[in-house]
Amino acid sequence: SYQKFPIMALPLDPSKGNKTHEEKMLEHYGHPNYSQLPEIPPSLMEKIFENGPVLDTDDPALWYKRYYDWEYVKDIWYELGCRDRAFALEQRGYPECAKEHAENYGTGYYDEFFELYDEVKALGTKYLDEKAIETYGDQLRFWRHELNTTIDWNYEEAQWVINVITDWISDPDDRLDFLEGEDADVEAEDVSDDDGTAEEVADASGSDDGQNGDYEYEYVEVEEEENIDGEEYEYEYVEEEAGESDDSDGKEATEGVTEAEEEVVDVEDELGLGE
Repeated sequence: SYQKFPIMALPLDPSKGNKTHEEKMLEHYGHPNYSQLPEIPPSLMEKIFENGPVLDTDDPALWYKRYYDWEYVKDIWYELGCRDRAFALEQRGYPECAKEHAENYGTGYYDEFFELYDEVKALGTKYLDEKAIETYGDQLRFWRHELNTTIDWNYEEAQWVINVITDWISDPDDRLDFLEGEDADVEAEDVSDDDGTAEEVADASGSDDGQNGDYEYEYVEVEEEENIDGEEYEYEYVEEEAGESDDSDGKEATEGVTEAEEEVVDVEDELGLGE
């Protein structure tokens, strides 16, 4: 029988070794400066057919360069918010493309920001005082705006840095973080004084324990008592009604007999049938 031994299989070119993730992405999707555009403009193909480049190669590892030219798409990337494409490529997992782009078109747009950030961070405070805000405020506001509009950074990382900058240059009157604990204590005291303990407040507000425990049991008992009372009341009412009916019938019957007897006696006396 035929058996395969994949562990012993060798690549076609053993000297190349395994492909990196970047190389696989380039072979499948082409250059990221093309493939990561929201849409390919029709003018791009026209420019390529008219002016090239058309790299003639049979090596699949170089096919991503066959029609690539940064000059065709640099304005599109700038309008999208790109300021340092080499930095963005590095962020998105294309280190070799980032290196190549930096060599050909430059990089370092954010170097000034990194120096500023490290300098302000070295002050070791969450909020800058008035003097520090006068020194760094304008620069920090500029870079905060840049991070809000650029697409070069990962969104989560950019938002984290923006929040740090916002804390640094925030108005002292808005720095109420340290009061949150005091406010929480005051609210807890108010609740305790006016409405009882926290557990009592939770029970009164309809917590799960209250609804699934004693509260539901008491509700069932009250409902059963009301049903019992209703039955007794209805039963007593029927008895009274029946009793009143029996008494009234008895009285009417007795009165009828008495009147009849009186009438009979009167008739005998009138006819002289008595002794």
